[in-house]
Amino acid sequence: MKRSILLAVLLSLTIAATSQTVLYEDDFESYSTGAYLALTNPEWWTTWSNSPGTGEDILVSDHFSESGSQSAFITWENGITDALLLLGDKTSGVYELDWNMYIESGYGAYYNLQHFESPGVEWAFEIYFNNGGTGEFRVGNEAYSFNFPHDTWFSVNHLFNIDEDQATLFINNV
Repeated sequence: MKRSILLAVLLSLTIAATSQTVLYEDDFESYSTGAYLALTNPEWWTTWSNSPGTGEDILVSDHFSESGSQSAFITWENGITDALLLLGDKTSGVYELDWNMYIESGYGAYYNLQHFESPGVEWAFEIYFNNGGTGEFRVGNEAYSFNFPHDTWFSVNHLFNIDEDQATLFINNV
């Protein structure tokens, strides 16, 4: 029986304000293979329990890559990866957050965005990628379905207008 393991790989992670000022961008090429991301870059990354360098942290890997030779590797094999990208407690403005993912067949993935950097205070939404290729975007009491591909890179793009309390999600440009 195959264990339920989360396998998601992030690459070219970018967050930008509307004026196209890039606030953070990373392709993971500057890190050593096998390095823990939050331990290496604590300015932008930490873990749920603030334990960089543990199983909660993201590993830099050369197992998969969309461009270059490295990516962030998220798995449950070394404990539950529960990393946080520290985006700041934004209270106004328009932002875009994008990355590319690769999920192997038979596996799923999950992530959430929260309103505050302190974990668990207030979820904005949750995204589930089920192992059968369907997913769910959950916000409040609403759930929206989508499809995604396995065994190939696909884009994940978020557009946020905090002033209008709006978020738009694109999975593989849909």
